[in-house]
Amino acid sequence: MKDGIRIKVIWFDVDMIELRIDGSNGRFAGSVECYDSHDALPQLANAIRGFPVSVTDIRQFELGELRDTYAGGGIRMQFRCTDRTGHPAVEVFMRSDPSLQGDEMARFEIMVEPAGIDDFVTQLDNMKVEGSFIACLQRVT
Repeated sequence: MKDGIRIKVIWFDVDMIELRIDGSNGRFAGSVECYDSHDALPQLANAIRGFPVSVTDIRQFELGELRDTYAGGGIRMQFRCTDRTGHPAVEVFMRSDPSLQGDEMARFEIMVEPAGIDDFVTQLDNMKVEGSFIACLQRVT
């Protein structure tokens, strides 16, 4: 996987989807499998669409479940600008399912570009639950 965030639907039924989410900034990396609703990916796309509109713009979104008292893993992505010129980054926090892998977590930041976020939103908009589509947000190198 290239550095960044990669989301893939790996299982689905009429009520939910299972996602595999990989993330890396080139130094730190994590991977998690989590469950969410069918509308989770369109909601993520809508939450980050047009980011950033200003240097103070902050958008946060969670997929899966981050609390260790619930089954499944999860990820929190916080999109923000790192400086006054509007360079965007995504702060990533992942937690695996504690009943399967133990208490494993990762937290790191990935530098991205506004055009990359726009492309990621388009990929999320076009993902089909029943397909093997992948949405990727590439890290700025």
